[in-house]
Amino acid sequence: MMLTLLVLLIVAFVIPLAVLLPLVIAAVVVVAVLLVVAGVLVTVFSPLILLALCIWLLVKLVRGSPRSRTPAGATMAG
Repeated sequence: MMLTLLVLLIVAFVIPLAVLLPLVIAAVVVVAVLLVVAGVLVTVFSPLILLALCIWLLVKLVRGSPRSRTPAGATMAG
């Protein structure tokens, strides 16, 4: 009886811990690597994104808004 109880305790607690603990460690490592990669990508691409947004804004300012321009076939008479 005692041996059966001991075997049940091992099967119920020790084996799941032995399986889940490496999975938890692997998940923590994967999340840490993803955070590091995301940080590096943000650091590298942030200036490029800002540069692209500045160029887009300059082009929009130079071209003007479509409402401020007169239509192509418009005359002074209307």
